[in-house]
Amino acid sequence: MRPEADPAEARAAGWRERLALWAVGFFGSALILLFGWTWRTRQIIPPGVRERIDVGQGIVYAFWHGRLLPLVFSHRRRGIVVLVSMHRDGEYIARTIEALGFRTVRGSTTRGGARALASLLALARRGASFGITPDGPRGPRHVLQPGVITLASRSGLPVVLLATSGHPAWEARSWDRFLVPRPFARCVVLSSEPIFVPRELDEASFESWRSEIETRLTDLVHEADRLAGRPEEAVRS
Repeated sequence: MRPEADPAEARAAGWRERLALWAVGFFGSALILLFGWTWRTRQIIPPGVRERIDVGQGIVYAFWHGRLLPLVFSHRRRGIVVLVSMHRDGEYIARTIEALGFRTVRGSTTRGGARALASLLALARRGASFGITPDGPRGPRHVLQPGVITLASRSGLPVVLLATSGHPAWEARSWDRFLVPRPFARCVVLSSEPIFVPRELDEASFESWRSEIETRLTDLVHEADRLAGRPEEAVRS
């Protein structure tokens, strides 16, 4: 028979968890700001994207998981809705980016996907813009999961691909090779032209769009690496 939990211990554990979440959100966002203010960032935004931003029209931003950090700084305080996984780590990520002016919806391609999609579509009808890491939260790296195509097709919003790079930078030995530009690094943020996905897609055309956007996003990252001046030996496939 399992012993009953001590209410006092449960309250203490809950308090410690809330404190840890607050600390991660506060110090994590402060560290991103500290780094970001030192970066020498060049943003390249096509006119079609700029026009949508200026008039407040929604966009589905898509970017690889390992290159998201510069975007947290460059796109802060715009009210962009970010899909964050329901894993425990996702709660820490959510607290950090919410402190920088993002909104979050919890879910992923593996957990809470249908509910998250319904929430995103409801927000799309109110003019929201979204940030999606289509190879997150656990990979495979640079393999586009179908969620971004589904959201763009059903919402009518265009996909805008985002690619970032920085030099010099640290690269983590994680599945996504998470890139952290060093203080005072040269950073690049590239945007694609808006890509409108048709509403009616059969299985073959859906896969064609998925494959094309995957390729274009990876190519855009290579271009960002080139513009940032990352050495060829540091750029892995």
